[in-house]
Amino acid sequence: MKNEMTATRVRIDAIKADEDNARVHDARQIDAIARSLTAFGQRRPIVLDDQGTVIAGNGTLAAAKALGWTEIDAVVAPFATPEERRAYAIADNRTGNLAEWSHEALIAALRDADGETIAATGFTRAEYDQIRMELLAQANQPGDAEAHQSGYKRAASANEGYDAYLASTERNIVLEYPMPRYLALIDAWAAYRSIHGHEGNNESLLHLIAAATGGEAPR
Repeated sequence: MKNEMTATRVRIDAIKADEDNARVHDARQIDAIARSLTAFGQRRPIVLDDQGTVIAGNGTLAAAKALGWTEIDAVVAPFATPEERRAYAIADNRTGNLAEWSHEALIAALRDADGETIAATGFTRAEYDQIRMELLAQANQPGDAEAHQSGYKRAASANEGYDAYLASTERNIVLEYPMPRYLALIDAWAAYRSIHGHEGNNESLLHLIAAATGGEAPR
């Protein structure tokens, strides 16, 4: 049987929070929900029972109150028994917890987002940067594809690697930055490559040198 419900605008002062809610909403979560409501608006209604008590969306209601809202979108859902009502309230919270994040997809989706937009997703900038660093570290683990395309193969030992480096015609440049500047540099470099259609960082660096010196880039 298809259960169709239509959302309506309901005055917040006519809604009762669920005093028996098993889900605890701390200050950080309320703040994150408030940021999301501010950035994106309310994109899904809260769920009320026929007595006007929130069954799903207690955090959204609290955030809306904190923002000074006087109305909110809601749907009224019928429940056959109090047990069914309570079980749905738990299921609404628990089922979302069972999902996992694809960190690769997450970073790709937020790559061009500013700090305010990232905060509206519920992640802090520090959490986002930490995930990026973990992915970078995984990409450079031994056994993965070679991290550097430097013209010589990874040596079997440190001494052999150093000898191979000395014998090669290429040299590495090492730059040290605090983490925030490093991540900002990576983002800027990626944007510069995209704008100019460069295939890699080396080409972008040479292009920058040529632009700064007004001459041809070194080869």
